[in-house]
Amino acid sequence: MFRILLKSLPTTNFLVVILTIVFQLSLAKAQWIQTNGPYGGIVKCISVSGPYIVAGTAGNGIFLSTNDGENWEGIKFSDYSILCMTIKDSTIFVGTQFDAIYISTNWGKEWKKVDKGLKTGLILSLATLGQYVFAGTGGGGIYISSNNGESWVETNLKSASVTSLKAIGSNLFAGTWERGFLLSTDLGETWRTLDRGISKTLVWSIINVGNRIFAGSNDGVFVSTDNGESWRQVNNGLTDTRVLSLEYFGQYLLAGTLGGVFISTDFGESWRQINNGLGNLRVWSVAVRGTKIFAGTEYGIYCSTNNGENWLPVGLPALNALSIAIKEKNLFSVAGGNLYVSKDLGKSWKKLSIGFPNLNCTVVAVHDSSIYLGTERSGIFVSTDNGESWKEINNGFPKKYCSSFAFIYANIFVGTYGGIWRSTDNGESWWPVNYGLNYTRVYSLAVKDTILFAGTETGAVYRSTNLGESWEQVKNGFTSDNAYAVAVVGNTIVGGGIGIFFSTDNGETWLKSDLVNVKISSIFTQDNMVFAGTEKNGVYMSVSKGSTWFPINDGLKNLYVQSLSILDSMLFAGTFGNSVFKRPLSELKFPPPPKLASPPNGTYGVPYYTTLCWYSVDSSSSYRLQVSTNKSFQTTILDTSGLKDTSFAIDFLEPNFVYYWRVNAKREILLATGQKFGVLKLF
Repeated sequence: MFRILLKSLPTTNFLVVILTIVFQLSLAKAQWIQTNGPYGGIVKCISVSGPYIVAGTAGNGIFLSTNDGENWEGIKFSDYSILCMTIKDSTIFVGTQFDAIYISTNWGKEWKKVDKGLKTGLILSLATLGQYVFAGTGGGGIYISSNNGESWVETNLKSASVTSLKAIGSNLFAGTWERGFLLSTDLGETWRTLDRGISKTLVWSIINVGNRIFAGSNDGVFVSTDNGESWRQVNNGLTDTRVLSLEYFGQYLLAGTLGGVFISTDFGESWRQINNGLGNLRVWSVAVRGTKIFAGTEYGIYCSTNNGENWLPVGLPALNALSIAIKEKNLFSVAGGNLYVSKDLGKSWKKLSIGFPNLNCTVVAVHDSSIYLGTERSGIFVSTDNGESWKEINNGFPKKYCSSFAFIYANIFVGTYGGIWRSTDNGESWWPVNYGLNYTRVYSLAVKDTILFAGTETGAVYRSTNLGESWEQVKNGFTSDNAYAVAVVGNTIVGGGIGIFFSTDNGETWLKSDLVNVKISSIFTQDNMVFAGTEKNGVYMSVSKGSTWFPINDGLKNLYVQSLSILDSMLFAGTFGNSVFKRPLSELKFPPPPKLASPPNGTYGVPYYTTLCWYSVDSSSSYRLQVSTNKSFQTTILDTSGLKDTSFAIDFLEPNFVYYWRVNAKREILLATGQKFGVLKLF
């Protein structure tokens, strides 16, 4: 007779059983909230319709404000570049850099890609004329849609890059890269060049004011009073003639240029620069709502309530927060290429002046009383006064892309996209420590006692036991080629590539966690907690030193998380395109785990056909059951979910095997889950 033994033994004897409990957090009240910054982002286009202001950014998606720009919410495409936008009735059309056109009919709550008939994904301009929508593409000419974008048809303007479109009456004007300024009076069937007085300048923006048509171009502003038949240049006072955007309200004509904003009160006959308070002069877009003027710049959106005489930044959280570090009560974040600090848990942020231009900061770290700042191509900088002043420390350092720092006593290590460098004199001098490091694109560094681990591209994980003097590859079981993040929790090394892996023997062997097929971008540990930021799946947490994971994303508007840290029991997440979010750790509640009921441990005489039973978890909607022959559950014999009952019959047990089983419980909406592991041994 086949017999099954369920027995719980001390954890030192793992041949029969190790009983492990893994909890998942209850999300009943847990919510991520956006911090008040850091603010910024490259704003390419702004559209206004009623109470809605919609902003498209370069690389950070779309943002929406419903309260005159006081607050902004990222509503889609956190890693997309939005090049143009138009609003037709209540439908938003957005043109992207590589992925064609998307529409939303409910102000950003839902989006639909509409690219049927389009032969290119590069959309430079959009316009509406009656029931028709026109799309100007990069190299593919102009397309027309008569059904709100559901399908598109080529017009007779082909093989052109169309930088601007504007419908005025029944006329459609188009600025192109190759063919100058064009006009169609028959919905794009035929086109003719408008070259009287405007030549073949590149036109970026077109508006009409009464019987006047204005064109903003690389050669300034042109005006026509005969429906585009002839043009006259009006640049008096326009000290920067690279005009990207035009807008008109009241008696004011506004021009957004690469040298700031200009205003004219006489229909362009004369211009005056109005840049007071404008933090960036590269103005890509200008829009008006009521008495407010909005200027989209390369450092976010600015607003003026007095006809442009003064500008103030508005709270657009559209930066890539690559790195977060903590020093005492100060929260530092590298975002949008700059370094910011918050002294009030993200309620306000201040951009720090490093004192060196065009740094493009990439990583920040704290060691003892010093703050270390790595950059893309300008090397390393250090501050010993909380970021008030900075010193360049690049002697011997090749100024490669800095990705990570690590510290072992007086040794400072910096990981770069060209290897690892070490300093023993607070960064005054550096030398490479790459012997044995065959793959030198280093994403992350981590320290366990005096052992240094490096996560690399292609080579997975490397280890050094002699302060970087030599390296050995340690990837047995680490099946992801790339190790984007490495961290240490207790005696366990946790590494992230495509999925999470963990090692309890200093990297000699790695086990796969239950977080698989997810690209990991960052790992942060504190006490026994491990947090993982992912590329498009948000934040995961583990309280089992990296073996099992669960998402904690409720309220997180952007699921591309690049950096994580904790300050004053507050978890912070730096995102790609939506700056920094936070949530209190105190909101993460541990529910009781589901207990295994039968067969009980130590019971003999259980047949190979048996029923596994467990106790219910309050408010659970379903359960997941797994059975495996290995305690790490890297492979499973049974993995079934959606179980409504607290029992499940199995009939596949074979003699002379040890079987492990575990159950977790899921609550709809709240997602409260616990796991408890049991062992079946068949004799």
